[in-house]
Amino acid sequence: MVEFGSLFFWITTVVLVLSVRLLPLSGAQRSWLFLAAVAALHSGSPLGGFALLCVALYGHVAMRFAQTQLLLVTHLVVLTTLLYFGIRGADVAPSFASILPVVGLPYVYLRVIHLILENRANRLESFGITQYLTYLLPFHQFYAGPIERFSEFRKNYKNDLPPLTNKSTLDALDRLTNGMVKYYVLSGLLVSSLDFEFGGSGLSLWLEVSLQAIHVYLNFSGYMDMVIGIGMLIGWRPPENFNWPYFSRNILVFWTRWHITLSNWIRDYIFIPLNIHLQREYRLAPLLAGAISYIVSMVFCGFWHRPTISFALWGALQGGAIIVCKLYELALKRMLSRDARKAYQASRIAAVTSGVVTFQFIAISFVFAFNDIGVALNIVERMFGMSP
Repeated sequence: MVEFGSLFFWITTVVLVLSVRLLPLSGAQRSWLFLAAVAALHSGSPLGGFALLCVALYGHVAMRFAQTQLLLVTHLVVLTTLLYFGIRGADVAPSFASILPVVGLPYVYLRVIHLILENRANRLESFGITQYLTYLLPFHQFYAGPIERFSEFRKNYKNDLPPLTNKSTLDALDRLTNGMVKYYVLSGLLVSSLDFEFGGSGLSLWLEVSLQAIHVYLNFSGYMDMVIGIGMLIGWRPPENFNWPYFSRNILVFWTRWHITLSNWIRDYIFIPLNIHLQREYRLAPLLAGAISYIVSMVFCGFWHRPTISFALWGALQGGAIIVCKLYELALKRMLSRDARKAYQASRIAAVTSGVVTFQFIAISFVFAFNDIGVALNIVERMFGMSP
């Protein structure tokens, strides 16, 4: 698989933009061109591309034959198993290292499940295999999302291309440039300068942990800026995925601003259905049902990123922090009057303090995501002066 940001990737992007904008192509013809670009990116690893295509075709079958509860669960288990081996295949099955990991599979996985559940609820219009594959394998959203809903994709697929004016072209290039600066310059500078080995202690360690969180944001949001810039040029702009997440007042707000399309997907297909089910079928109190749903949702979020204990723990930490935040909000409602709560919400000191605490929690949680549990605990102990 050609790496994102490589010379070949950018050559393919330029050819795609020029072809889409200069040739009188129909929607279907544009789709074939997008799929050809995806195939070109897999030219160096055809087995990986073939494996991804097989997963996509299996998803098409699963979407058509998942009407009963048993079949739905069966297909979800098969897809989740494929996701696991697609991410960790080279670790657990070295003989498949030439095929795995399958780049882009986590996003194909979520899009397939989205289609299965929407089709099962009779919320999809009919569509052909070309539309299906174009939606699952979008050239500019292939590596790391975002997770576009099919209804939004259909609008781009069916409508004529928006014209490229001087302003829209400059806006696209501006977004593309911003992404390049974040992705190549700022993020790369942090990695080359620090390498994030966490060998220090005290304030220097706190600073390094915080800068790692900033690196993660610059890397991911920089990629998204480039994706959106490319999308503006080819007439298929994906949804926004970040909204200044590190300026969030609490963890609940953070998850409405960080990886927004993933947060919305988890909310719609895991948290809300599970919360309703626990309250209706098991008669759980809303607070308990919500707590369980938050933990399950965020552990899934961690597993989806990478099926390891470290990322599962990272997800559990997110879920636990959300529960604490909800309990804190409930306590404020019980302890403070309405006017006092309004004053608290309007307080700049409270906003800055809670924002700093939220950011530091997120930064520390990344330590657990990217390191073994023992190593992460040692880093945190040194941050708080509990270990030399």
